[in-house]
Parts: sequence; structure tokens; C-alpha cells
Amino acid sequence: MNLSLLIHNIGSVLSAIVSLGLALFTYFGHPRKVANTTLALTMLSVSVFYISHVIGVNLTDPLSSRAALMFNVSIIFIVMFNVHCVLSVIGKAREKRYLIAFFYASGIFLTLFYLLQPDAFLAPSTPKLYFPNYYEAGAYHWAMRVIFNFIIPVYFLLAMFRAYQQGDPVMRNRLKYFFLALTLGYSIGFIPVLLVFNIPVDPNWGLFFVFFYAVPFVYGVLFYQLLDIRILAKRAFLYALTVVAMSLSIIFISFSNNFIAARYPAFPLWLIPSLASLIAVGIGVFVWRKIRETDLLKYEFVTIITHKFRTPLTHIKWTTEELMKIKLPTEQRKQIEDIKISNNRLVELTNLLTTLSDSGKENYMYRREAVKLETFIRPIIMPYLKWFSEKGVRIVFQMTNNLPEVFLDSVKIRFVLRTILENALAYTATGGVVTVSVNTNGNEAIIRVKDTGIGISHEDQTRIFSKFFRSTAAKRVDTEGVGVGLFMAKIIVERHGGKIQVFSEGEGKGSKFTITLPLDQR
Repeated sequence: MNLSLLIHNIGSVLSAIVSLGLALFTYFGHPRKVANTTLALTMLSVSVFYISHVIGVNLTDPLSSRAALMFNVSIIFIVMFNVHCVLSVIGKAREKRYLIAFFYASGIFLTLFYLLQPDAFLAPSTPKLYFPNYYEAGAYHWAMRVIFNFIIPVYFLLAMFRAYQQGDPVMRNRLKYFFLALTLGYSIGFIPVLLVFNIPVDPNWGLFFVFFYAVPFVYGVLFYQLLDIRILAKRAFLYALTVVAMSLSIIFISFSNNFIAARYPAFPLWLIPSLASLIAVGIGVFVWRKIRETDLLKYEFVTIITHKFRTPLTHIKWTTEELMKIKLPTEQRKQIEDIKISNNRLVELTNLLTTLSDSGKENYMYRREAVKLETFIRPIIMPYLKWFSEKGVRIVFQMTNNLPEVFLDSVKIRFVLRTILENALAYTATGGVVTVSVNTNGNEAIIRVKDTGIGISHEDQTRIFSKFFRSTAAKRVDTEGVGVGLFMAKIIVERHGGKIQVFSEGEGKGSKFTITLPLDQR
């Protein structure tokens, strides 16, 4: 086998494996997120492209080669899923849903046309350079290249540029990686296309486009879904790249074994598998140490932050208690009381952050007690009456009489209710109405908070309880939020055996949060 063809085959297989791995990694990172799903489908389509490519260019029969290379229609799906992913990330997927549907319809139509008329996409393969067979463009092959390699990529590059001009710093950072991925990926990835049109350029120069395209894209989508903690994200990214590089080394060594054995019969065949085994062990040790290091870093981070928060909060508490002992005008005493209430809430939040730092564990204790819903909820709402009044938002409280007791952790459920009330206050404009109602249905207590605020799009409703997620509309109204309140609220309610849901008819149409708690949960 020609050395250039061997390199090409090894590189194609490695790229297919990496693409498939990135697809799984991206999807399982957040399976319900549209950006993750479409990016995973993009990477899966890239993997299909590489697999069909390496099979097709190595077959000696022209028709069999073309049959394998026909799977390269996956290029159409790469672009379709890619543009959907980009529009989802920049928050334009719902606004451009008809255009996205048009792109999908066009892609599916062209794919079916090519599959029904293979000669329109590819002619029977012919030998080119060192390949036993290579692509030979069909009569309408150019249509796919013009639409899906030029028109649509140019469109979403322009869409990203507009989003970059209007975006916040975090969005701009994400888009920088997207620009890098698309510019390098498409330019390098287009090199093998030249030989399709009989321009004698070695396709090996564009063989590894997936690393220039996929890695920055995955980084931009996944790691910026977390907080904009760049140091931690870059460290995690470097770990991932190291593991990928070491894994590729193993695969490369394994593929090289047959080649070396054929060229050098006296070469000891046990040496290369032994070397691969040593590298595999090294990877295992490396990954184990980094996972352990990450857990330790996480524990230390939570411990330090908790300590740093509690110290000034304790001083504030002592100071307010001392001030309350002094004879002060009524207005000033009310202001100090507000400071005291806010400080107590920060203490509760700090404690919750500590207990919820590992959301996958459920073995920490909940201090449940029997509480009367009326006497429990009214004191939570009272401090908000002043703030709602100052903003010009009317709050209505409706409660069924003679409500039964509920067994719950009052501190944690209080946090849940405060989170929802604060959101209603933040996202309801002057003149709006917020309605809080409490009743029972069978063996369940139901708490509803309905507002006439900014509402939630149907797409965002599926993600509203996700960690660090904030809708584009919410970011415009409140730039300081980080998207952890509702995520924590969901965990708390579910660990009480209940459920929390959101309902909204869309943006600008208000929203309703419903908390359902079992009455007999002890």
C-alpha cells in the first residue's frame, strides 16, 4: 500500500472515531438542549462522511466505490445541523424557525434527488493520484457545493457577525471560537474537494479538518454553557485534548503494526502492542488523577467560598443587631430591618450552595417538620409587598381555608418560593399583576405563582430548570443573574417527592410556576 494512502486511511479512521466521540460527548452533556443535539448530529454526520470516504476511495470497482461514496450526501446534513446549532446558540432559532425548516426541506429534497439519481451526484469513481478510486463529480454535483458549501455557510457567518455586534462578552467569546472553527474547518476541509474536480492537490492537506472545525465548536457550545469561568474551562479543555491526543497515539500505533511487519519481517511484533498497552495504562492513570484533582478542586472551591461568604455575613448580622438596640427613627429602623432580612437570605443561600454543590448525591439530610401552609407562606410573602408596591406591581394572595399540614424542610422550600417571587418581581413590568395561590388536590399541596411578565418561549421552557441557563429575554431585563436559582429549586422540590413546572404561552404573555408537594411525605 502506498505510504500516502496509508496515512490517508489512518487519518480518516482517526477523524471518524474522534467525530463519533465528540458527538456522544456533546449529546450526553445536555441531551435536551437544542444546541447540543444539533451539534451532536453535526459530528455524527462528519463521522459518516469519513467512514464512507475511507471505504469508497479504497475500493477498486468504480461502481462499488461510488456506492460507498454516495453516503457523502452527509455533507448536506453537516451544514443543516450546523446552521441550526449556530442559530440556537445565538438565540435566533425560534425567530428563524421557518428559514431553518426551509433549509431542512431543501437538504432532504436534494438528498432524495441524489439518491434516486446517483449520476446527478457522482459519476462512477476513477483512479486519481494514489487512490485506487476517487470521486468523479456528477452532472448536478455543483448544486450541493453552491448551496451547502457556500450560500448557507455565508448566511450563518453573517448571522454570527450580527450576533457578535449585539452580544454580551460571554456570547462574543463563544462566537470567536465559532468563527475560528468555521473559517479553518471549511477552508481546510475544502482542500480534498479540489481533486473531485480534477485539480491535482493532495487531499491529505485537508485530511484533519475535523480537529480545526469540531474541537473549537464543541468548546464554544459546551464549556460556555457553564459560567464564564475561563480558567476552569480552559483547564478542562486542555485535559480533554490531552486525552484525545493520547488515544489517537494508541490507534496510530495499532494501525502501524501491520505496515511495519510487512516492511520489516525481522521487527519484533510484540513491541508495538506492548507500547500501546503502556500508553493505555498511562491514559488510565492520567484520567484518574485528573478526576481526583477536579473533585478536590471542587471541594476546596466550595469550602473556601462558603467560608469567605459566611465571615462578612456574620459581621453584617452582628452590626445590624447592635444597630437595632439603638433608638433610631422609624424609617431608619425599617432600612436596618431590610438589611437584616437580606443578610439572613444570603446566609440561607450560602448554606444551600454548600449542600447542593454535588447535585448528584441525595444522602445529605433534610430537616423536615410539620408546617401549616398558611403560617409558613404568609411571612415569606410579607417582605415582598413593599418591593412590589415600589415597582408598581400588584400582588394578589389567594389561599384555601383550613389547609392541612405539610412535612417539609422549611429553609429549603422558603428558598424555592423566594426564588420564584424574585423572578416574578424582576420580570414583571410596572402595572403588572402577580398572583400567588395555595390549595390542595387530593394528597398534594399546590402552590402557584402567576405573573403578567416577559413570559418564556416554548423552546426555553424545556430548559428553564437547567443549570446556568437563562433565556435571551431574561438577560435583557436582568443582566446580573446566573441561572442557578430555578435549577436549585427543582432539585429541592424533587427531593421532597414533589415537582415544579412552568407554563407560558410565549414571550410577552406572562408565566406560571406550579409547585406540587405531597402532604404525607415524612
